[in-house]
Amino acid sequence: MENERQKKTDREIEATKESLHTISSVSEPVFSNGELGQLQEILFGQQQRSTHEQMVQLREQLSDQLLSVSREFNSRLDELTQSIAENRKHFDQQVVGLNEKFQSELTDVNKAVGSVRTELQADVLALSTSTREESRRLDTSLAQHQSLLTGELGETKRLLQAEITDSMDSLNNSKLDAQNLAQLLTEVSSRLTGPATNTAK
Repeated sequence: MENERQKKTDREIEATKESLHTISSVSEPVFSNGELGQLQEILFGQQQRSTHEQMVQLREQLSDQLLSVSREFNSRLDELTQSIAENRKHFDQQVVGLNEKFQSELTDVNKAVGSVRTELQADVLALSTSTREESRRLDTSLAQHQSLLTGELGETKRLLQAEITDSMDSLNNSKLDAQNLAQLLTEVSSRLTGPATNTAK
């Protein structure tokens, strides 16, 4: 690539040189023939030759300056081209690095999300299992308490029925005793009143 840039620079320098040759050359002063020419030589010769030399020097300076500017321009252009290429290469490397970092971070995030999802699923399953076990335990406890309460209620009912029966029997016995006592008193009274009647007769 360096050789190509050098060849390009050389071609541009040659083209600049050729363009400089196209600049019209400064012709030397020409005077008329005869006395008029001599008069022109005397009056204007030195000045025109001096002007001609200045024009020639100016043309050479202009050529040198154009050539120098062309070389400097080509050098700067090559530097800019190289700098752009290096910057582009650096940018591409940064893009590749950022892409790799993004892919790595994305992989880590996916792993973290997968891990959290797995943990959540495990927690939900454990909670569901625990809930079912707790529900079964509560159902068993309720059944036991219901059975115990049913037994206690039945026993209480039996005892109450027995007490009621005993109370009824006691009341019945008390009623019979009262009847027997009244009958006995009646008999005693009749016996007591019987002899007294016979004595009076």
